[in-house]
Amino acid sequence: MLSPTTVIGSGFLQQVLTKKKGLVKPLLSWDSLLSELAVAADLLSAYNSSLSATMPTVQWDEFVRAAVSNQQCQNQKSASKVELKLKGQVAKILKTALQSAIPMNEVKVADFLAATGDHIVSLNFDDLLSQGSLFNKSRPSSGKKFERFEKNGKTIWHPHGCITKPKSIKLGQRDYGFLPQEWSCKISKFKAFERGHKAVSKDVISDEEFSEMTKSLQAGNCEPEQSLVGHLLIGPLIFFGVGMSQSEWGLWWLLNQRARNLARVPPEQRPPTVIIKQRQDPQAALWELGPVGMSTIFVDDWDEGWGKLLQWLRQYK
Repeated sequence: MLSPTTVIGSGFLQQVLTKKKGLVKPLLSWDSLLSELAVAADLLSAYNSSLSATMPTVQWDEFVRAAVSNQQCQNQKSASKVELKLKGQVAKILKTALQSAIPMNEVKVADFLAATGDHIVSLNFDDLLSQGSLFNKSRPSSGKKFERFEKNGKTIWHPHGCITKPKSIKLGQRDYGFLPQEWSCKISKFKAFERGHKAVSKDVISDEEFSEMTKSLQAGNCEPEQSLVGHLLIGPLIFFGVGMSQSEWGLWWLLNQRARNLARVPPEQRPPTVIIKQRQDPQAALWELGPVGMSTIFVDDWDEGWGKLLQWLRQYK
């Protein structure tokens, strides 16, 4: 079986940051980030605290439209250009927050990195995990590929963008709407890799062929994004500190594709798909249903969740 892949969100930062108040709040909360942007970009008239807290992607596009209207009488700037400028301001806010966030709890970070597998998918915009003192030789990606940093045999991916490349940051409904298409293109490339391990006359890959493909993925005998998609589709997968709201169209699409691919595999042989959630989560009833093939580990608090995360990762390491 492939090594486990971890998808992390702001809840991960709650665990590894030693400071959790004041200037670091934009790292931990979309609402805090957007409220600071409203002030910095002079867009308070377009800010609604209820909208920002419940549908931040919609709030972002409210900002973009308001900023375009503010510019119209001056130089007729397009929405895309205005949005890029706002993303630059977001990156600046987060970089300021990062300066206040350091140092991290390096013991917790080291424990996590020792337990997790080759791929870590960060839904956060910061590069805090990538730039910690425990690492070296980071290498950001270029072009249209997901931003990534390779460290000590592990790759940290930023499918929602990273502050090292502000234009890559995905914040609004428009950006999130494109994510299923991006994942679809990457899965198509992985399928080409998969076909290379399958007999031409067969529609279904055999156990022996599947084993060879898994070994090839584990050995890194393919492009980095093919390896990532392979691990996401056919390896153990756990989500920690991730809200998984309805706006996360890209992730829901990816998980549905994973579930479709694994439907032909006997349940006892399927790699697990797990999310850690608090028992008091407003959507606890949904997670009890196990949507798109997921199973939920319920915890009383995130400290317990951290222990469950490490315990789960170690059994698949």
